[in-house]
Amino acid sequence: MRGNGLTRLLKVIAPGFIASVSEVDACAIIYLVFVGYSFKYEFLWVLAFSTLLYVFILQLTSEVTLVTGKGIAQCIRERYGRRFITLTIFTTISSNMALLSIELLGAGLSLTVLTGLPLRVTVLIAMLILLGLVVSGAMDEVDNVLMGLGLTLLAYVLVAVCSKPPIEQVATGILKPRIEISWNYLSVVIAIMGTLISPYGIFYQSSNLAGKKLPITTLTLSFDGILLGALVNFLVCTAIVMTGAAINTLEVVEGVLIVFRSMVGEGASLVFALGLFSGSILTGTVILYSTLALISEVYEAKLLTHSPYRRLEALMIIVLSVIAGGIPALVDLNYVRIAFIAGLLSTAFTVFPLIGLARLYSDDGVMGEFKASTIMKVCTWTIISFFILLNLALLTLSVPYTPLLGHVTIPIEGLLSFVVVAVAAYIAGRRDVVGRLVKAKRKHLKHNFNSGFAGV
Repeated sequence: MRGNGLTRLLKVIAPGFIASVSEVDACAIIYLVFVGYSFKYEFLWVLAFSTLLYVFILQLTSEVTLVTGKGIAQCIRERYGRRFITLTIFTTISSNMALLSIELLGAGLSLTVLTGLPLRVTVLIAMLILLGLVVSGAMDEVDNVLMGLGLTLLAYVLVAVCSKPPIEQVATGILKPRIEISWNYLSVVIAIMGTLISPYGIFYQSSNLAGKKLPITTLTLSFDGILLGALVNFLVCTAIVMTGAAINTLEVVEGVLIVFRSMVGEGASLVFALGLFSGSILTGTVILYSTLALISEVYEAKLLTHSPYRRLEALMIIVLSVIAGGIPALVDLNYVRIAFIAGLLSTAFTVFPLIGLARLYSDDGVMGEFKASTIMKVCTWTIISFFILLNLALLTLSVPYTPLLGHVTIPIEGLLSFVVVAVAAYIAGRRDVVGRLVKAKRKHLKHNFNSGFAGV
């Protein structure tokens, strides 16, 4: 890798950082403000849990990608055949289009706040802006652009801190989880998880890492990028919930602007709109990139090359994707409802990519010398199973649209603690194992280099 040290560092940590921060998008901002307004700090534990779960997913993704040197979709296709990857493609692209709708609506909403133009007009403008960014070649240097956009979201944290939230209630919301076995409650939990966990992040990070052809020795640095992005993600999302808890009107945007205005004065509209626009465009770009990467890996289309023919194919897919995502946003301008639906679909449609990812990680033939221990495999499948069970519980309760067990409050601390311990065990255990293997490989490479040099 050429360039100075900082450039090389950014090249390694950017995929994980962007995949984490891109989850702070229009879907998250709009829906989490609504959650804060409706439930105050009650669901903060879901944010903490989802962030930890997403760190696990992205670390798993980076490990499989850097060990194999291939994207996750390509690995699934080669190892498990087209039937399984077809389900993965269908669910991922469906999720991508649902999320793209709310991203375009969010970008349009931010432009409406700034300009006063009708929302349908600004959604069309947002579609053109997103197309212009991607088609103009900004995708070639997408990392630097997206990292800059992601950091603008930290302004939300400053506003939330200045609003002086009740620290004790915030801490209680994070550290004392509870759950009700009802459709209404579980749907909120799943929708929040869907704002923070999406299949596009898996395929974006995987394709980005594989495309850069990074050596396995960069694995621990990739982990660090994921953790840094997850920290920013959690701080911003918590700040958004705090902002929602401080508003006194169901009109989400109007309420947020009132809170922002009390903190930053006349610049409130600019601060809010900049964060919402940045999050929307960042995620919209990542969604389009991950869609191209997924199709390229599965059908060996090589859409991300500089070939004029391939770029034309990629352009057609991008245009069709933006139109498909824009139509729901133009038809239904209820952004809270669209954010809720997109969150539910995102969580449900992450199941197949996660199963494929876990199968790859547990496959000794794929991981080679980096194969996981039995304990790590058990931890992995425990976490994946919990995620699947949450989705099945919501599906079961949604059939009659009424609670099957009534509004029963159950102690969830034990189950959540078990899953959290499994995630922590994976992160700590794999960092230790991978760290030792990477050191051994570096020593081996250095020895080969010295031996070759001595023989010259």
